[in-house]
Formats: sequence, structure tokens, C-alpha cells
Amino acid sequence: MTPTAVGTPAERREAHLKVTGTAHYAAEHALPGRLYARPVPATIARGRVTAVDASAALGLPGVVTVLSHADAPRLGEPDDPTLAVLQDPKVPHRGWPVALVVAETLEAARAGAAAVRVTYAEEPHDVVLTEDHPQAYVPEKANGGYPAVRERGDAEGAFAGAAVRVDATYRVPPLHNHPMEPHASTAHWDGDRLTVYTSSQGTSVVRMVLAGLFGLPEERITVAAEHV
Repeated sequence: MTPTAVGTPAERREAHLKVTGTAHYAAEHALPGRLYARPVPATIARGRVTAVDASAALGLPGVVTVLSHADAPRLGEPDDPTLAVLQDPKVPHRGWPVALVVAETLEAARAGAAAVRVTYAEEPHDVVLTEDHPQAYVPEKANGGYPAVRERGDAEGAFAGAAVRVDATYRVPPLHNHPMEPHASTAHWDGDRLTVYTSSQGTSVVRMVLAGLFGLPEERITVAAEHV
């Protein structure tokens, strides 16, 4: 009989590392000459960046440079528009990265990001989602490449034949995952080869996306996720 995972004791190989604090997070790889980057999030809901004043940030000890859409390297056009960071002045939502501070320490990067002053041209925004919203649309495919619309059974027939029907509206707050590990990665360039330490369940997808953004063959990119 072929053994199954159900009912079979499993060894958690990383357990000792995690409980002793020796498991490395993706941001804990101490590489020589490592710099720290801290994004500057947009403070408006929608609009355009009209000016980025980085003079105060650049005057702080440890700050190396400040990038914005005006001088950040150009990336390949991604399939996911949320990956086109610092490529144009558009602000699609509050919290969108509008600048990036690079510094010698994490503390200097954090202080530099707080010192950057960004000027915006705000545009009207809509945060109420309704079924008849003029910009609502049905995508061709849903997450995972599955059809966006899938129907099973006869809901209307079931309602019509039910002895009791309850109609109610439920409103729930949004839910957010809160893993212990911070949202951070470590990237290391060695000539034309790139190694990225990150937390991801799909390292091959991360490598494919990075290859498209940087215009590199996938074989020159290594993505390592030690612990997820």
C-alpha cells in the first residue's frame, strides 16, 4: 500500500531553527557592502506626482541616493501593472511607492524616506464598489488562469423550490494576513547574475517575472526561499 500524508507523522525539519531564532528571514542575509532600500508611499488616493524634493533626505548621514520615476532605471513592461514601480508619475492608490531611499543602514533608509517631500496633483477617486460601477468589468480569466465565470447547479431553481428563504446583507471588514516575517527581500548582483533571497511559495514564478523586468535570461537568476 502506498503511504499517504494523512495520519502519517511528518518531520518539520526547520522547527529547531525557528524556535532557536537561527532561521534566516529573507532580509537577514548579511552580504558585503549591503545597502538598504525604503519606499516612500503616496499619501493621496489618486493622482500624479508633480515634484519630488529629496534634498533633506540626501543631507542625512548614511543616505546614498533617492530614486523616483524621473531617474529610476527603466524596467520591462510587466503583465501585472502593480510591478511597474517608479516608472511613471501616476498614483493609482494611497501607499503606492513614489520614491525609494537607498542608505547604508536600515535606520538611515527609514529616516531618509520620512524626509522626502512629494508634491501631487490630486484626481477624483471612487472607493465605493457597486455592481453597476462604470469601470467594473469581467476579466477573461481569474486567478490561476481559470475561467472568470463558472456556474454550477441551478441557484434560482433551488431558491424557488425552497420551503424557507432568508434574504440578508452581510458586511465584513477586510482581512489581512500578518506573518511574522517582514515584507523584505535581499538582492545580490554578481556581474550579470542576480541572486534574490525572498519569501515566496513560487520561486520559479518570481524568477520568470524578474527576468522580464530586467531583461535577463532566467538561467542568470537564482531565487532562494529558505523558509516561507
